[in-house]
Amino acid sequence: MTGTVIDRNRIHDCGRGLHVTGAHDHGIYVAWSQGAQITNNVIYGADGGWGIQLWTSAHSTTLQNNILDGNTSGNIILAGDGSGDGSSSNNTFSQNILSNVIGADGDESTPANGTIDSGNNVEVFWDNGEVGTGNAFTGNCMSGFPPGFANFGSAQGLSPLPSGTVTTAPTYVDRPNKDYNVVGSTACAGTGPIPPDTAIDSGPPSPTNLTNATLAFSSAVGVEFQCKLDAAAYTACSSPASYSGLSDASHTFSVRAVDGAGTYDASSATSTWTVDSGAPPDTTPPNTTIATAPTALAASTSATFTFSSTEAGSSFQCKLDAGAYAACTSPTTYTSLAQGSHTFSVKATDAAANEEASPATSTWTVDTNAPNTTITTGPAASTTSTDAAFTLTSEVGASYECSLDGAAFASCTSAHSLSGLPLGSHTLSARARDAAGNTDATPATWSWTVAASVGTGGGGSGGGGGIPPNLSVVIGHGPSVLAAGDAFTYLLLVQNASDGGSTGVWLEFTLPANAELVSSYAEKGPGCLARAQAPRKYDCFLDFIGGKQVTRVTVGAHRRERHARAGRLRALGREGQRRRRQLGDVHPFRRAGGLAAARDPAAGNARASTHHGVARHARLTGNSHCNGGRQGSGRALVPGSNGVLRHRRDRARLLGRFDEGAGPARLGDVQDPQRP
Repeated sequence: MTGTVIDRNRIHDCGRGLHVTGAHDHGIYVAWSQGAQITNNVIYGADGGWGIQLWTSAHSTTLQNNILDGNTSGNIILAGDGSGDGSSSNNTFSQNILSNVIGADGDESTPANGTIDSGNNVEVFWDNGEVGTGNAFTGNCMSGFPPGFANFGSAQGLSPLPSGTVTTAPTYVDRPNKDYNVVGSTACAGTGPIPPDTAIDSGPPSPTNLTNATLAFSSAVGVEFQCKLDAAAYTACSSPASYSGLSDASHTFSVRAVDGAGTYDASSATSTWTVDSGAPPDTTPPNTTIATAPTALAASTSATFTFSSTEAGSSFQCKLDAGAYAACTSPTTYTSLAQGSHTFSVKATDAAANEEASPATSTWTVDTNAPNTTITTGPAASTTSTDAAFTLTSEVGASYECSLDGAAFASCTSAHSLSGLPLGSHTLSARARDAAGNTDATPATWSWTVAASVGTGGGGSGGGGGIPPNLSVVIGHGPSVLAAGDAFTYLLLVQNASDGGSTGVWLEFTLPANAELVSSYAEKGPGCLARAQAPRKYDCFLDFIGGKQVTRVTVGAHRRERHARAGRLRALGREGQRRRRQLGDVHPFRRAGGLAAARDPAAGNARASTHHGVARHARLTGNSHCNGGRQGSGRALVPGSNGVLRHRRDRARLLGRFDEGAGPARLGDVQDPQRP
């Protein structure tokens, strides 16, 4: 058996006949015990067997606080059957009383004429030489065995060997009448079953002019009770116990719980009071006080109340809301409460039947609904300000918690402000907590970007102290030679190499002659639009490009005539033919090399690269919102045939200029090398 619990039982007079030799009628027999708990039992009169038999093999079994008395073959046997599964081990035997082994002939002092299994109080028995380990036998009270036997038949396998054993006979209250409660002053006190505790819950006041009395009592363990009044003998009773016709005198009520083994509370619970029938009657009602109750706003659907009366022995009646009063005790708990307001009422009645006229009350509101949070105002989606202010709203009385960019939530107010924010994207999360303690599980959020503010002084660093952008464009296309009607694609990469962002960016490009725009797509902004009064010119509005960002623009077109491409090549002349042989008819992004770069920061920090036969004209413009002005020009570097950057002053021209005033800043023109 695994995990068996045998507790507080009275087992007696079991067997098939008087002292039959070789009989095996045991009080408790646990086979293959694994972790069994055998506690607080009283076992006597096992006829022809052991009080407790553990066979075959027992492991991690506890025998504690039992009384085993007057059993035939012995009181405890621990054995292993030699079956090869291992002997009994790690068993504990403590605080037991083992007494008066009878022997096979029924005489506690004379051995049997025949053979008995054993007359020892404890027999440790192993078949085939198996010896158990880790078995502990301590603190037991043992005495009484037939001549020729002992307290221990075999001590092998007990570790440590029996220690703390008391060998004096226990003193029972009344063994002949099977009262096995141990007299507390004897040597075996503290061993045997643990007595149950008893408590008196209510009784009469003292003094009282009433000649009757009612007393209530309880026990956590006892299955029955024994009561007595004054010097009378204990008799079976139940709670509450009532008495009437009491004389004018002092009276004492005693009650003790009795468990299933017959073990009772030796100390008993008592209540003493004085009856004086000539005294004025008690007409004063008690007064009740509620000690603990829910808060005025509670985020729970359960509530617990504790309360007391000014008069000992009072009984209570409780009700919730408009319900009827019913008997109750402290504490009283209610569950599954509805949302909204509730009122608990409690009143006391004393032993003289005086009922409280004004019950004690407690009113509270159940609110388990979480509040909703709204961020009504905050910064623009893109701003150069490193400060931000927000307005939070929720239900009346709510408090707030805020989190910036995933940090832990912390207390904040409905007017929440931030300062010293770094450049980049930010998200504020805000959640409300109502007065009941409910928290918004889905916080409100507000996202925005802090962009750099570009100035004009200091070689492009900006008079306002911002970080200037560093924009560049790379223009590539598909096959270089196309038949009339063939489709081709431009890929324009706009890169910001600076940590500073740029707002109001647009890209201007011009398609070659006899080419028509089919489609366009920009990763940022609305895309590319044709410019009025300017055939083949298009503007791609990219809005904002943050620091270290790259934006793609894809333009699809097709040629209307084959000779348009040939004419373009002829127009290049001999130098154009040489460059074409160097570059080859390949996609420019599959070549070695890289971006051309402007080396003069006064050129507006713009740079660009292009390949011949691609866009006739491309210009990258960024609105940096500058004040003041600075002019300058820089030289451009474009990739040669071997991928190495070489100076090509005569083939490309890069212009950079900051305009005076607050107008848009032109960050650079990339012109075709053949264009004047």
